[in-house]
Amino acid sequence: KVPQRLRVAAVVAMDDDGMDSLFSSFLNEVSNIKSTKMKKIEGSQGAPEEIIERVLAKPYDPKQGQGSAYHILQINPEATESEVTKQYRKLSILIHPDKCKHERAAEAFQIVVKAYNDTKDPNYQDKYADVIIEAKKRRGRRRGGRGGRGRGGGGEAS
Repeated sequence: KVPQRLRVAAVVAMDDDGMDSLFSSFLNEVSNIKSTKMKKIEGSQGAPEEIIERVLAKPYDPKQGQGSAYHILQINPEATESEVTKQYRKLSILIHPDKCKHERAAEAFQIVVKAYNDTKDPNYQDKYADVIIEAKKRRGRRRGGRGGRGRGGGGEAS
Protein backbone atom coordinates (compact mmCIF):
# COMPACT_ATOMS: atom_id res chain seq x y z
CA LYS A 1 0.00 0.00 0.00
CA VAL A 2 1.36 3.42 -0.98
CA PRO A 3 1.55 5.92 1.91
CA GLN A 4 -0.74 8.95 1.66
CA ARG A 5 2.25 11.34 1.46
CA LEU A 6 3.60 9.62 -1.66
CA ARG A 7 0.17 9.58 -3.36
CA VAL A 8 -0.23 13.32 -2.77
CA ALA A 9 3.29 13.95 -4.12
CA ALA A 10 2.47 11.88 -7.23
CA VAL A 11 -0.71 13.87 -7.88
CA VAL A 12 1.14 17.19 -7.39
CA ALA A 13 3.87 16.07 -9.78
CA MET A 14 1.33 14.99 -12.43
CA ASP A 15 1.19 17.31 -15.42
CA ASP A 16 -1.96 19.01 -16.68
CA ASP A 17 -2.58 16.38 -19.36
CA GLY A 18 -2.39 13.63 -16.77
CA MET A 19 -4.82 15.46 -14.47
CA ASP A 20 -7.22 16.08 -17.36
CA SER A 21 -7.11 12.42 -18.28
CA LEU A 22 -7.64 11.34 -14.68
CA PHE A 23 -10.51 13.78 -14.18
CA SER A 24 -12.12 12.70 -17.46
CA SER A 25 -11.89 9.07 -16.42
CA PHE A 26 -13.44 9.89 -13.05
CA LEU A 27 -16.35 11.79 -14.63
CA ASN A 28 -16.97 8.93 -17.04
CA GLU A 29 -17.17 6.46 -14.15
CA VAL A 30 -19.54 8.72 -12.21
CA SER A 31 -21.85 9.24 -15.19
CA ASN A 32 -22.08 5.47 -15.72
CA ILE A 33 -23.14 4.75 -12.14
CA LYS A 34 -26.87 4.14 -11.90
CA SER A 35 -28.71 4.97 -8.73
CA THR A 36 -30.76 2.34 -6.97
CA LYS A 37 -33.90 4.24 -7.94
CA MET A 38 -32.96 4.17 -11.63
CA LYS A 39 -32.23 0.44 -11.44
CA LYS A 40 -35.62 -0.14 -9.82
CA ILE A 41 -37.42 1.89 -12.50
CA GLU A 42 -35.59 0.05 -15.27
CA GLY A 43 -36.52 -3.22 -13.62
CA SER A 44 -40.22 -2.40 -13.81
CA GLN A 45 -40.29 -0.43 -17.08
CA GLY A 46 -37.48 -1.99 -19.10
CA ALA A 47 -34.21 -0.61 -20.38
CA PRO A 48 -34.34 2.83 -22.02
CA GLU A 49 -33.43 1.29 -25.38
CA GLU A 50 -36.39 -1.11 -25.13
CA ILE A 51 -38.78 1.69 -24.24
CA ILE A 52 -37.57 3.85 -27.12
CA GLU A 53 -37.96 0.99 -29.59
CA ARG A 54 -41.48 0.21 -28.30
CA VAL A 55 -42.60 3.85 -28.42
CA LEU A 56 -41.26 4.31 -31.95
CA ALA A 57 -42.43 0.92 -33.27
CA LYS A 58 -45.91 2.14 -34.28
CA PRO A 59 -47.01 5.58 -35.45
CA TYR A 60 -48.71 7.73 -32.83
CA ASP A 61 -51.22 10.20 -34.24
CA PRO A 62 -54.56 10.04 -32.42
CA LYS A 63 -56.15 12.50 -34.86
CA GLN A 64 -55.54 9.94 -37.61
CA GLY A 65 -56.67 7.09 -35.38
CA GLN A 66 -53.13 5.77 -34.98
CA GLY A 67 -51.99 4.60 -31.57
CA SER A 68 -53.16 5.16 -28.05
CA ALA A 69 -51.70 7.43 -25.41
CA TYR A 70 -52.43 4.72 -22.87
CA HIS A 71 -50.49 2.18 -24.91
CA ILE A 72 -47.53 4.57 -25.25
CA LEU A 73 -47.52 5.16 -21.48
CA GLN A 74 -48.22 1.47 -20.76
CA ILE A 75 -51.14 2.17 -18.46
CA ASN A 76 -54.79 1.21 -18.22
CA PRO A 77 -57.20 3.76 -19.74
CA GLU A 78 -59.01 3.77 -16.39
CA ALA A 79 -55.87 4.86 -14.51
CA THR A 80 -56.23 7.85 -12.23
CA GLU A 81 -54.61 11.16 -13.08
CA SER A 82 -51.93 10.58 -10.43
CA GLU A 83 -51.17 7.09 -11.81
CA VAL A 84 -50.82 8.55 -15.31
CA THR A 85 -48.48 11.27 -14.03
CA LYS A 86 -46.40 8.78 -12.04
CA GLN A 87 -45.99 6.51 -15.08
CA TYR A 88 -45.13 9.48 -17.32
CA ARG A 89 -42.41 10.56 -14.90
CA LYS A 90 -40.91 7.08 -14.76
CA LEU A 91 -40.73 6.84 -18.55
CA SER A 92 -39.45 10.38 -19.00
CA ILE A 93 -36.64 9.84 -16.50
CA LEU A 94 -35.44 6.84 -18.48
CA ILE A 95 -35.66 8.26 -22.01
CA HIS A 96 -35.12 12.00 -21.54
CA PRO A 97 -32.52 13.08 -24.12
CA ASP A 98 -30.39 14.72 -21.41
CA LYS A 99 -30.19 11.39 -19.54
CA CYS A 100 -30.35 8.82 -22.34
CA LYS A 101 -27.71 8.80 -25.07
CA HIS A 102 -29.78 6.76 -27.54
CA GLU A 103 -29.83 8.49 -30.92
CA ARG A 104 -33.65 8.45 -31.06
CA ALA A 105 -34.27 9.37 -27.41
CA ALA A 106 -35.47 12.89 -28.26
CA GLU A 107 -37.98 11.56 -30.79
CA ALA A 108 -39.36 8.97 -28.36
CA PHE A 109 -39.46 11.50 -25.53
CA GLN A 110 -41.58 13.90 -27.64
CA ILE A 111 -44.08 11.10 -28.31
CA VAL A 112 -44.29 10.26 -24.59
CA VAL A 113 -44.86 13.96 -23.78
CA LYS A 114 -47.61 14.17 -26.43
CA ALA A 115 -49.24 10.99 -25.13
CA TYR A 116 -49.16 12.36 -21.58
CA ASN A 117 -50.70 15.65 -22.69
CA ASP A 118 -53.38 13.76 -24.63
CA THR A 119 -54.39 11.85 -21.49
CA LYS A 120 -55.08 15.19 -19.82
CA ASP A 121 -57.30 16.35 -22.71
CA PRO A 122 -61.00 15.99 -21.73
CA ASN A 123 -61.99 15.12 -25.33
CA TYR A 124 -59.43 12.31 -25.43
CA GLN A 125 -60.59 11.04 -22.03
CA ASP A 126 -64.24 11.10 -23.17
CA LYS A 127 -63.38 9.11 -26.30
CA TYR A 128 -61.74 6.40 -24.21
CA ALA A 129 -64.50 6.45 -21.59
CA ASP A 130 -67.03 5.69 -24.34
CA VAL A 131 -64.85 2.87 -25.72
CA ILE A 132 -64.39 1.36 -22.25
CA ILE A 133 -68.12 1.46 -21.50
CA GLU A 134 -68.90 -0.27 -24.82
CA ALA A 135 -66.19 -2.90 -24.25
CA LYS A 136 -67.54 -3.69 -20.80
CA LYS A 137 -71.06 -4.07 -22.22
CA ARG A 138 -69.81 -6.48 -24.89
CA ARG A 139 -67.84 -8.46 -22.36
CA GLY A 140 -70.88 -8.68 -20.10
CA ARG A 141 -73.05 -9.89 -22.99
CA ARG A 142 -70.48 -12.58 -23.87
CA ARG A 143 -70.32 -13.76 -20.27
CA GLY A 144 -74.09 -13.66 -20.03
CA GLY A 145 -74.30 -15.91 -23.09
CA ARG A 146 -72.55 -18.68 -21.12
CA GLY A 147 -75.24 -18.91 -18.53
CA GLY A 148 -73.42 -16.57 -16.18
CA ARG A 149 -70.89 -19.23 -15.26
CA GLY A 150 -67.82 -17.27 -16.31
CA ARG A 151 -64.75 -18.91 -17.83
CA GLY A 152 -65.04 -22.26 -16.12
CA GLY A 153 -68.18 -23.26 -18.01
CA GLY A 154 -68.93 -26.05 -15.51
CA GLY A 155 -70.86 -26.29 -12.34
CA GLU A 156 -74.20 -24.86 -11.37
CA ALA A 157 -75.17 -21.24 -11.14
CA SER A 158 -76.12 -20.36 -7.62
